[in-house]
Order: sequence, then C-alpha cells, then structure tokens
Amino acid sequence: MAHALEGRWEEAIEVNLIGIEFDDANVGCHNRLAKAYLELSKYRDARASLKAALAIDPNNRVATRQMARLPIRQLFVVVRETRRSPEQA
Repeated sequence: MAHALEGRWEEAIEVNLIGIEFDDANVGCHNRLAKAYLELSKYRDARASLKAALAIDPNNRVATRQMARLPIRQLFVVVRETRRSPEQA
C-alpha cells in the first residue's frame, strides 16, 4: 500500500502480483492491482484485475465502482490526447 501512497505504481503492481501468487482469492490485491494499472493507463490489465476481483466477490463495492468508472477514464484519456497541441504531440 505504501507504494500506491507514494505514487510508485510499477512497484505497486509487482507487490500485488506477488500477493496474488500467494493467494489468488485476495480481492484486495486484485483491486489494488487494478488501481495501479489505471494510474498507468493500462486499461485492459485493469479490467482483467477488476473482473478477477468480481469473480471472487461479485458484490465487491470497490471493484464494482472502478469497473463502472473505467470507460469514463478511457474516454478522458482520448479527449486529452486529441486536445494536445501540435507542439506537445
């Protein structure tokens, strides 16, 4: 969790992948992994992690909420990219 608090998303991914290796049914690890992927705009990986969390606990509020927000986050990135000025591209 400290990795996420400090914005070290790649390290957060590594830590949570290790956690999942030890306990694949750990919904918290799947949710934290999804959050790290989201922060790095790795949406396919985030979706897979959220689906894994929901397969374990279909009523998990964190995973449900993040899954609902995923299309909005993806759209935001597309809009941001299209609004970039030519100098920034």
